[in-house]
Parts: sequence; structure tokens; C-alpha cells
Amino acid sequence: MATKTSPSRRRAASRKSPARRKPAPKKPPKTPVRTVLSPWARDALGIGLVVFGLLAVLSMWFEAAGPAGDGIAWLLKAAFGIGAYAAPVVGVYWGIVLLRDLAREERVRMFIGFCVLGLGLLGLASLGNGNPSPLAPVATLQAAAGYVGAIVVYPMSNLISEIGAAIVCVGLAFLGFLVFSGTPVSTITGWVREFRASRGERDPVGVAAEQEEPAAARAPRPNWRTRRDAFLESMGLTEPDEDLVVLHEAVDEPVLDLADPGPPEPAPSASTASRRGGRTISTSSGPY
Repeated sequence: MATKTSPSRRRAASRKSPARRKPAPKKPPKTPVRTVLSPWARDALGIGLVVFGLLAVLSMWFEAAGPAGDGIAWLLKAAFGIGAYAAPVVGVYWGIVLLRDLAREERVRMFIGFCVLGLGLLGLASLGNGNPSPLAPVATLQAAAGYVGAIVVYPMSNLISEIGAAIVCVGLAFLGFLVFSGTPVSTITGWVREFRASRGERDPVGVAAEQEEPAAARAPRPNWRTRRDAFLESMGLTEPDEDLVVLHEAVDEPVLDLADPGPPEPAPSASTASRRGGRTISTSSGPY
């Protein structure tokens, strides 16, 4: 029989309660590379877009970027067609936007508006250049609006006609411009009202136009005597300070007496007319 201090008793106790070890210190978790470089991710993307835009300038506008530039030009033309010539400007612009300290919400709004605007414009360009199918040859798509323009407008034109597709593309372009510029429709209608008010188009009876009429336009017009004097003066028939001869005042018509049908009185002579207030004018063709 084993006692409390026997070796078997001690071994059984040691098996039931093993000695506790201290936990090893935890190593700090490794920081991902993405987390380390995240503060510079936006700057890297902005610089990359600027560099891409400059390379696109060399390849699209000057054809001076070598084989790599030729590849870039081919890809851009296949994707956007004639719109590829604006790709350098777009790339540089968005690179500058990312490098600026704009709020994230502003960048997202501008990007969405720009995409909608671009889709509308590419759709109109595809319609204006034959409306090719997305399955058309690459050369045909490059002469229009590329794959993007064909994908946007070709199914729509088959569904609602080309005129309806053009209306939809105009609406998309207008909506994209409003979102990109951050301009609501109410602001535009306010501009229109202010413009109409400034032009006086809201005055139904023309009171404002009458009030704004210059004083010279409201001055009294010259009467017939003034116009007659000016005409005679231009013909050299009288001097500005001389009296004019009024023939119907200088010559008296005879008055017939029904009770005494005798011969009419003779007409007064020139001397009598002059005494009555008339005047004879000497001209180059004789007395007047």
C-alpha cells in the first residue's frame, strides 16, 4: 500500500498537474505594402496619368513616340475613334485633378459626370460617322467613335431609331455636363430669367422701351413750311432771310356776280401784286 510520500504517489500527482509554461511574446503583425504606400497612391496615379497624356501627345499629335507610341495610338483609336485625339488633354487634366487637394466626393462627382458626358459625345460622333456596328472592322471603328461609341449607340439606334438615339445622346451629354460642373438645372433657369429681364422681354406693353426712348427721338418733327424753305434754299430760288412768294396769295381770282353777268374784272398787274405783299424773284431763266 502506497503512502502519501511514496514515489508512485508523487509520479501520479506530477502527471495530473503538469507545470505551466509562460506564453511566448506575440510578434507584431506585418504591415501590408498597400497600407504603407496608400498615402502616395493618389499622387502616383496622378503622375502616371500626366505621363500617359504626354506620351499620347507625342503619339497622337506628332507621331514621335516610337513603336510604343504607335501601339498607344492604335489602342486609343480603336477604343474611342476620333475622340482619341482628345485623350492627351483628358489624361493630363485628370492627372492634375488627382494631384490637387480636392475632396473625394468632388472627384467622384466629376468623374461620373465626365463619363456620362463622354458617352453622350461618343454616341453622337458614332451616329455622325455611319453608325457602325461593334462587330465592324477596326479601321471602320477608328474612323467613327471606336468600340465605345458603337457599343453605346448602335443597339439604341436599332431599338428606337437613329433620331431617338441622337436625342438620348444629347440628353446624356447635357446631364453629364451638369454633374461634372456641379450646376443644377434651377441655376440655369435662373440665368435665363435674369437674361430675359435684362433685355426687357418681360415687358408686355413696351412701357420700359418707351421710357428708355431717347429725347431726340421724341422731338417734334419739322412742319411742311420748314421743309419747303429748305427745298427752295437748296434749289437756289431764295435766300434764307428773304420772304417767300405765295402765289395763291399774290393773285386774286375774279368773283362772279350772278345778278350782273358782266365781263370779269382784269387780273391785277405785277405792280399791284407787289403792293399787296408779293415779291418778284429774278432767276437765271427770267423773273419768277
